[in-house]
Amino acid sequence: MAQLSISTGAGAFDAIAAGPSEGHPALLHGFPQTGLVWQRQIEASAAHGYRVVALDQRGYPAAPTPSGPRTSHQPSRGDVITITEERGWAAFDLRP
Repeated sequence: MAQLSISTGAGAFDAIAAGPSEGHPALLHGFPQTGLVWQRQIEASAAHGYRVVALDQRGYPAAPTPSGPRTSHQPSRGDVITITEERGWAAFDLRP
């Protein structure tokens, strides 16, 4: 697994990634905290040829901090679009 920092308009998200770079992309968010909660799923999916990126949720440590009392800590739809475009993924699996 490799550590990544993925920039968005809202700031940078820390993430971990595994699997072949040419593998089918899968994006996971780190609810309830960091992408490490997905370690077993990342390893299993990577072993099956997926390129998996697991994001830390907003507010953990370097990820953008949400504003307002009712703002979700999960990456927003805009974050997901920006992240997948930055990765060059025209199609991908999303595992919330």
